[in-house]
Amino acid sequence: MKTVLKTLLMLSLNIAIVIVSAACSSAKDESGVGDRDPANDVIPYDVEARGKINGEPWSFKQGSAEVVDRNGKPYLFIRLWNQTVADPCNTFSASDLDVRILVPHIIGRYKIRTENLNSDDPAVIFGDQRNPGQPENNIIASRGLVEILEVDGRITGGLTASFTAPIVGETEVAGSFDVELCAP
Repeated sequence: MKTVLKTLLMLSLNIAIVIVSAACSSAKDESGVGDRDPANDVIPYDVEARGKINGEPWSFKQGSAEVVDRNGKPYLFIRLWNQTVADPCNTFSASDLDVRILVPHIIGRYKIRTENLNSDDPAVIFGDQRNPGQPENNIIASRGLVEILEVDGRITGGLTASFTAPIVGETEVAGSFDVELCAP
């Protein structure tokens, strides 16, 4: 059952990436935020990840990570929640608002962009499950940076990521995270 859920999640993430990248390419960003180069972003490591998802305040409390296969390559699938749970490695979703990160399973800095997005690109997905079935349930970050600092036993790192479009509320998260790397 867990394998089926992972497969469905990966499929839905790839579909969501295609849909949102199409929407982003047609939306004009009046703020200028979308014009910045994510490589120049500064990750605020002095605070745990926090910000807003679809206009709602969000702050990192707990999460988990696992290694998944993405086109024959090992990737980290990291979930960040704004609630705590007893067993994060056996919890698929712990909160209505979450941040999901998909990056290669190696220490490094990863730009988040939707231009020329393909199935191997790193991604940050802001989840809002308060209204199931709505387009803003899976908001793919249009800009950002994720840095992975440690991959042994725990996954530590930071991010700064955002999505700007008139159809959703303010969506931007930045800061550090430290989560358990769950056994396969």
